[in-house]
Amino acid sequence: MSYIPSVCNSHSNAQRGPTMLKMKKKCERCAAPLPLDGEALICSFECSFCAGCSAEMDHICPNCGGELHLRPPRVITPIQALTKRLTGGGNRVR
Repeated sequence: MSYIPSVCNSHSNAQRGPTMLKMKKKCERCAAPLPLDGEALICSFECSFCAGCSAEMDHICPNCGGELHLRPPRVITPIQALTKRLTGGGNRVR
């Protein structure tokens, strides 16, 4: 796997492998809070914006020029997800 340079300050090193979404806590433009289970919009590099700022920017990321889409909500913590996975409490297909 080759290294892919980042265009956004928050993009993780591509050599680390798959990771979960970074759920940023505030809008990168206006610093409004972005609750984990609330509405936020992200680009493919996980730049995060509130709905108001995204609309003002015509849903285009100012950092990379990519489209902004709704971020999926996180309803449980990463620890809860790992515990479910390890104990077989998740709904995964076997």
